[in-house]
Amino acid sequence: MSRKKIEQINLSLTINGTTYVDISTPKFRNAIMMCDHDDFNDWANDDRCGKILAVQSTTSSYPYAYMVFNKDKRKFFHRYVMKHLVLDKDQVDHINHNGLDNRKANLRDGGNGVNSWNRRIGSTNKSGYKGVSFKTANNKWCAQITLDKRVKHLGLFHTAKDASDRYELANYRRDSGLCYEEL
Repeated sequence: MSRKKIEQINLSLTINGTTYVDISTPKFRNAIMMCDHDDFNDWANDDRCGKILAVQSTTSSYPYAYMVFNKDKRKFFHRYVMKHLVLDKDQVDHINHNGLDNRKANLRDGGNGVNSWNRRIGSTNKSGYKGVSFKTANNKWCAQITLDKRVKHLGLFHTAKDASDRYELANYRRDSGLCYEEL
């Protein structure tokens, strides 16, 4: 690692193949990025890569690791880690919702709506469950799931918990790669 890069890192520590890097900024104090040690070494030895900082995305409330790339461009660190697995236009999904956890085990290709599948429950959600809403016309809870921009109705239920259980089953089947009709 060059002396310049050593000066850019406040603190880094490697434990069991995971490197923890302090990328704190005045806005994000105590921001610790995690990545696989080999990805940290790739960054450290890549002359195109500059300082890594914690920034907030325009579409999310949690911070991400951002780095200077080719002196004048900026790039999310998770995109750098996934450089051989995704195209520039593709999204990368943080499975555990932590934008600072850039270990390969926590990242996946965000194509086909994976990022929307992995969203947290919205602030306007009244049922407390993903994929569940109340239908006043039937006085029942409705479960539905979206795949390839198509909404699949999963049924009407007496309780929100029953509707949520059906949604979770369909979500599991979808993540397992089963076809749309089998949900």
